[in-house]
Amino acid sequence: MNWLRATLEAIADDASVEFAVSALHTGSGTTFEVRADTVWVAASTYKLVLAAVWIEAIARQEVNPLRRIVVHGPQMAPGPTGFSLFEDPVEVSYRDLVRSMLTVSDNAAAQFIWRDLGEDLVGETIARWGLRATRIAEPQELVTDGWPGRDHDIWAEQRPDMSAGEFDVKLFSLATAADLRGILQRIWTDEIANPTWCNWLRVTLGQQLFRHRLASGFAYDGVEVAGKTGTWGPYRHEAGVVTHPGESPVVISVLTRSARAAQEQPLAHAAVGRIAAEVVQALRQSPATLNP
Repeated sequence: MNWLRATLEAIADDASVEFAVSALHTGSGTTFEVRADTVWVAASTYKLVLAAVWIEAIARQEVNPLRRIVVHGPQMAPGPTGFSLFEDPVEVSYRDLVRSMLTVSDNAAAQFIWRDLGEDLVGETIARWGLRATRIAEPQELVTDGWPGRDHDIWAEQRPDMSAGEFDVKLFSLATAADLRGILQRIWTDEIANPTWCNWLRVTLGQQLFRHRLASGFAYDGVEVAGKTGTWGPYRHEAGVVTHPGESPVVISVLTRSARAAQEQPLAHAAVGRIAAEVVQALRQSPATLNP
């Protein structure tokens, strides 16, 4: 385990990022974690949690996934993708609204879903799952995912009474690497809802457009990577599941924070994939050596 952690620390140093990781080999049950219980700004990985709450609400007959919804982007949270860009009202099914939230990280869709489910239901469900560190704040202009012109440092300057860390913790959705990995584990084992809707969510997470983080570490034929990215200011995250042909999936979340809030940070993006590749490979080849 020490050699693997040293390798990951070297990758992080090379990219000038801090990191946390939580991984589980679903076949052997072996886990590997570094700073997995540290609380981070979730960025758009909160949308993964929101989708999990949504499919459980379906199972409890509190949500109709086929309900028709009219979304008016200009009245919702801004963002660079999805309905956030649409100038005119659009009618869509509830499940396709959730699909847009996950596949292109649609902020307008996420805001509608959060408001429709309600803060109480979201909070109560997360608490029932035992995710004490996770908090989902209302998606709004502050919680955009790479929105041009919305810079972490600019928002921090508007609240000089807060340190950067206090600013993050008080205003944003929060999660830990362990909590995000736990959510995915529940989805991949049909614990949250009936198998039909867990499978729908697994398929949808596999349709995510963004392939420059986790998936970049597995750029070869046959491997399947499903996940959800998160981006805000200095944060570059992804929580996902990596499946090699004929093997049990590996559930993994990698969270990073760089020293600056610049939008273009290719080394930070790549570090997520490099860290995931090292951990997944180690779990696949010699899981017994990683036991604490």
